Amino acid sequence: MPLHDFMMLIGVKTAILTVAAALVWGALSLFRCRNPQLHRLAWGTVLVLGILAAGFPLSINVENAECRVQNAEFLADELAHDETSNPSLTLRAAIDENVITDDVIENIVPHETITPVALVENVAFDGRAVSPKPPLPAARSASEPYLGEATVTWRETLHLHWGAILFAVWIAGIIAVLMFRVIQHARLLRHLKTATPASGEFAEQWAQLLAERNINPASVSLLVTEKLGPALAKVGLARRASRNLRRSRRDRPTSSMAILVPQVLWEEASPSVREGILRHELTHYRNGDWYVSMLARLLVLAHWFNPFAWLAVRKLDEATEWICDAAAFGDDEEGELRFAESMIAVHQATPMFLLNRHSFGSGKLTRRVHFLQNFLSKKKEPIMKRLFLGATLALLLTAGLFRPQFVP
Repeated sequence: MPLHDFMMLIGVKTAILTVAAALVWGALSLFRCRNPQLHRLAWGTVLVLGILAAGFPLSINVENAECRVQNAEFLADELAHDETSNPSLTLRAAIDENVITDDVIENIVPHETITPVALVENVAFDGRAVSPKPPLPAARSASEPYLGEATVTWRETLHLHWGAILFAVWIAGIIAVLMFRVIQHARLLRHLKTATPASGEFAEQWAQLLAERNINPASVSLLVTEKLGPALAKVGLARRASRNLRRSRRDRPTSSMAILVPQVLWEEASPSVREGILRHELTHYRNGDWYVSMLARLLVLAHWFNPFAWLAVRKLDEATEWICDAAAFGDDEEGELRFAESMIAVHQATPMFLLNRHSFGSGKLTRRVHFLQNFLSKKKEPIMKRLFLGATLALLLTAGLFRPQFVP
């Protein structure tokens, strides 16, 4: 595929993603949807559309009257060798009376007179007549003076190579985003060198929660850090590099997943606050949210220049936090109070939010509290609202996947 065609396809995909994000945002706000699963599904659909949009061609046969008239005029010109040409005069009369149809052309024009190939080559898709290709210029004779090569301006160069220029900028943006992620991961590894496995009272509480949820202790570990967390992270490389995280073969976890908690917070927080935070992070682990988050950021790479794509990622993360808040505090009558207490403790005791800054903005915390209030009130979404939003998402996904191609 030529570069300019590829960049045109990227432009179509990002336009579809933008429209889908605006529609989803408007629909969820208009209907005041409180279902986090539906929010997550909606914004995930937007990100998928950014990759698969216009990926499947759909041919649509259309009857182009203008194209038919142009074909007839072209045939009349071809047949008009003299004024007495009966097919030409008949065809001209049909054009003037605006009664041109495929049957009229077939009845008037002999099949051997002109082939369909001539029509295809001389009539454009939109019905405009195209003149035949001019003959190639003759070679310059030895007596003709040499005028030199024509100069090409920078505007002409830009017009000819705009596809390559846009492709280079697009690739540069992807590399920049990837480099930012690499730097973030390097910072994570650097801070994890001083992390230590939980011990004493912290380890007992951790083991009790794992037993309650039937989670294998070897699959996920609890690490106490200086500045990171609370967050779920993949720490395989850090485990190999850190002496504090090296264990015997018998105690070494089989998974590289770990829940990170800051030491200051863990020492100052009450047992109930620590339990709520651990329940929240364990829900992330059981739902596979780390992998979903990485997949979302991989899908958004192709649309790094589109703010609506990053909005979809943030909304997806926000819905994920709602789900975990409900799992951690939704079964407690005082869950709202415990959640607020936990958030205040995190803000006061954690010096740096390297992994979970998207979850602690003031506006995001307010929405998280409101959602938890709605969840504790046991209000359910009306079935008609859920069906309507689900049907809207299905229609949006179906319409965005196909690329219509009008064939006359």
